[in-house]
Amino acid sequence: MADDDRAPAQTLVDLIERRRHDHRVGLVLHDHVWTWAGAVAESDRWGTAIDAAIGPTPPNGVRHLGLLVENTPEYLLALLGAARRGITTVGLNTTRRGAELERDIAHTDCGVVLADAAGAPLLDGLDLGPASVFDVSGDDWHRALAAAAAAPPAPQAVAPEDTLLLIFTSGSTSAPKAVVMSHGRATRMGEAASWFGPDDVLYCAMPLFHGNALNAIVFPALATGATIALRERFSASAFVDDLRRHHATFFTSVGRALGYVLATPERADDRDHVVKFALAPESSPADVREFRRRFGITCVAGYGSSENAVIFVPVPGMPRDALGKPQDGIEAAVVDPETGERCATA
Repeated sequence: MADDDRAPAQTLVDLIERRRHDHRVGLVLHDHVWTWAGAVAESDRWGTAIDAAIGPTPPNGVRHLGLLVENTPEYLLALLGAARRGITTVGLNTTRRGAELERDIAHTDCGVVLADAAGAPLLDGLDLGPASVFDVSGDDWHRALAAAAAAPPAPQAVAPEDTLLLIFTSGSTSAPKAVVMSHGRATRMGEAASWFGPDDVLYCAMPLFHGNALNAIVFPALATGATIALRERFSASAFVDDLRRHHATFFTSVGRALGYVLATPERADDRDHVVKFALAPESSPADVREFRRRFGITCVAGYGSSENAVIFVPVPGMPRDALGKPQDGIEAAVVDPETGERCATA
């Protein structure tokens, strides 16, 4: 089907189904390669196993999956599989510890928590209430996946307003808050990325539990068929080498990531890459300018809150270092803190 003839997507399940028969490369981690078709088929198995582990009627009445997993295909297989079963995924912050992590899991009513080899030890000794814990590299989870392979697929109908994800804020104001992301919102983020195509490679070193990587890479890749090149965790020293090795055309960063890359020694091949542009919210203007000088990469800042309440998008001709204009449908203003009056537009 030509893109122009494609029915508009309403839910993430619609975007997943676009990739079901797509045999181009979908996911890459180091030397491990998945086609989109292979990843979608495997996510069906994960969804069945997650569904069985949570059960049809949990005691608390909600069907939430906690993911304490680094940036690996397993994270995405669980997310896609859960989405097709109408299960809400909770992105657990892998930097949280002890009582804070315990609180996050209880606060979001996780019925099952999937953890990897790095995350599983963080759960030892915590009171997780009714939540069941599986190590995705362990025998119990492998048996669950084997049983799921023999079960017929049973996707659950979902609607745009259904909750796809709970994403924790950074915690800049008291404890991190779990922000609701609906299927519709995630799908709109994917469909809006008209600047990507199936030949693009999107490098993802920012954590998948954060909206930055999901909104800028995962959802657009599902919508367009672009490849996601994963790295388990951010590494400044490996960053540019990864861009070259994967032939990445785009990456996203947040916070001081650009500064950490700039702190590495300059090299003669710093501009030997095919990156077209990057998204770098919260980066300092000085780092953005230096990144362009050194690597020849334009980094777009923009701004978006986890709650999706305020989103600024860059536009041509805006003043230097400006964040952009509010996205369509969002009304925002800069006001004088003393008078409360609206300031003039730059």
